[in-house]
Amino acid sequence: MRPKKKPVKMRLASSNKVWAGRFTSGPSELMEKFSRSIDIDGRLWQEDIRVNQAWAKALRVAGILAAAEEKRIQNGLQRIAAEFHANHFQFLPQDEDIHVAIERRLTELAGDAGAKIHTGRSRNDQVVTDFRLYLKRKARDLQSSLHACVNAIVQQAEASQEIILPSYTHTQQAQPVRLAHYLLSAFEALRRHHQQLQQFLQRVDELPAVAGTAFPIDRRLLARELGFARLAVNSIDATGSRNFCSEITFICADIGTTLSRYAHDFILWSTQEFGFLDPGEKFATGSSMMPNKKNPDAFELVRGKAGVAIGLLTSIMTLQKGTPVTYNRDLQEDKKIVFEALQIAQDCLDVFAGAL
Repeated sequence: MRPKKKPVKMRLASSNKVWAGRFTSGPSELMEKFSRSIDIDGRLWQEDIRVNQAWAKALRVAGILAAAEEKRIQNGLQRIAAEFHANHFQFLPQDEDIHVAIERRLTELAGDAGAKIHTGRSRNDQVVTDFRLYLKRKARDLQSSLHACVNAIVQQAEASQEIILPSYTHTQQAQPVRLAHYLLSAFEALRRHHQQLQQFLQRVDELPAVAGTAFPIDRRLLARELGFARLAVNSIDATGSRNFCSEITFICADIGTTLSRYAHDFILWSTQEFGFLDPGEKFATGSSMMPNKKNPDAFELVRGKAGVAIGLLTSIMTLQKGTPVTYNRDLQEDKKIVFEALQIAQDCLDVFAGAL
């Protein structure tokens, strides 16, 4: 007979989670580490503070907070914002995400008033509101990078109006064209990406917070305070949908694909066989073994990162396809994917413009 194995006792961390409710003990240390997202969602701190500021005002207007309590909360949030700006905010091991970290610090600063900030809302409301605000800001940053890239293209086109080179179809020489005409085809493509972002901004500009609540919260007040154009009308869709994540990730991948095609041309043009283009030294590298080489690394990296962005698009779609409707914890992974896609698009645009 085999001896009976003794049950393994799970080591439990002390817990004071906002979701604790029926639980008599906290999650295991392994689960704490596995579920932490502070390293990813920490960049939402500005949006989370804005949402808390607006929420405190809405709670006071609804008669849930006294004016003095709201003042203590607002003062505390201003102090937290100053700590972040000065890079002095102290994260603690129990801060599983940015929302917990800010609420914990707010309670330290504002006492019992700070502990009331979560009244009447779910974390799902809060997360998706932060996320939409963040994406509004980052979409505008992408538009700025698109503007800079387009300006670099136009400057090169203006300077190369008299340069004639062969155009290619099927990688075979076709008819002669002006280099300016070729470059302005990139202008048209990037202009469409700007339009995509503008349309995305219109669709994402919807307040999801408290799409369903038993408290008398003035959602229009919240929308005005946070700068949203309209209200979400369905609480299930408001908290569970991630169409906006798919859309912005697609735009990032699409931008990468456009830049990759032009980068591929420039890589070919920089070869001795073509000899059309000499990469600038600030955006090229040499060889440790062959000093005669000048490698177009900037364009090669743009081409490579575009492939990563396409992979991220597949990831965000796959993340959603296997989940039931409404919120599931799987969606915690959405931000990591979207943040990386945004960074790739931004970096590729900036480097492409610089390399031109």
